[in-house]
Amino acid sequence: RRRVLSRRTEDLPWLWGAAAAACALVPALTNWRAFAEPIRFRGWTVQYVDLPYHTALARAVSESFPPSYPQVAQEPLTYHWFAHAWTAQVSAVSGTDVGVLLTRFNPSVLAVAVPLVMAMAALRITGRVWAGPAAAAVAFLLVDANPWGTPGLSNPMASPMSPTQQFGLLVLLTLVTTLALRWRGEASRAGLPMLLLLLLVAGGSKGSVLPVVAAGGLAAAVALLVLRDRTRLRVVGGDALLTLISLVVLNRLMFGGGDGGVSLDFGQDFVAGRGSMVLGREVELGSGAGVLAMVLVLVPLLLAVLAGAALVRDRETRSDPMTWLLLGGGVAGIGAMVALTHPGSSQNYFYK
Repeated sequence: RRRVLSRRTEDLPWLWGAAAAACALVPALTNWRAFAEPIRFRGWTVQYVDLPYHTALARAVSESFPPSYPQVAQEPLTYHWFAHAWTAQVSAVSGTDVGVLLTRFNPSVLAVAVPLVMAMAALRITGRVWAGPAAAAVAFLLVDANPWGTPGLSNPMASPMSPTQQFGLLVLLTLVTTLALRWRGEASRAGLPMLLLLLLVAGGSKGSVLPVVAAGGLAAAVALLVLRDRTRLRVVGGDALLTLISLVVLNRLMFGGGDGGVSLDFGQDFVAGRGSMVLGREVELGSGAGVLAMVLVLVPLLLAVLAGAALVRDRETRSDPMTWLLLGGGVAGIGAMVALTHPGSSQNYFYK
């Protein structure tokens, strides 16, 4: 109560809220896919391929703990199931059917919450009012752009049919904001246990979150401090070590030490799957047409990276480890999407 009464706040202009809300329009409109899914039906129907499995996972988590695979009795569930646990909990408390939550409630809430939290995170990280709506606009308007008008080439941040993606992104934004507060000395002692909790929840909500944060963002931030400013290396390096430990623990306890079907192919699947969409014919990575297809497909993403790289021109942002956390994470996400392959194309979630 004392902290609340002694708070220091500054009113935001009404346009800030209006702009942030406008950024939620695109993910909200994409919810028509979820609302078109049948909930109760008799006889033959068509559902999105992942929905029956998500429904089964949410019910499995609610019925036993530790959870097991719904299709194999007593087989430990090696999957990021925290979002399904949240769905199961909401279902138990409200009495709402899991199918209604997965296709109606969850997509609607997260489509509005994620852009708003992204705007708030950008405001907190940069300290600039305009940065909040600008970050949400770039994420949900510019990155979703498909300049070639070809289905399958865009990589939308809003994924209403993926409960793990939306929930994991929500936790990731909170995690990044907590790191920024800790690195700038603005967090209290409660920041460390909160960071540990967020690391575990983020990694358990979406398996692609922590690898990108650790391999790209934190690695770049630590490298910057080693080369330029070691005064903050203890805090940043400690958080990086804690992230790696969380990643290893989750990989052993939650994912069973497996790779989830992800393997390295150095861009061959990426070019083969998208080259024909751009050039109208199948191409190979080693050919000139394959290189051209990769460049064309990556145009929107490369523009975003170049815009972020402009931050390093300013001395203040160039020496800020948070700048390199964001740039390193972005490059690592794009690199993982291009270099990795998965039977269900789940490598794309490393970018998202």
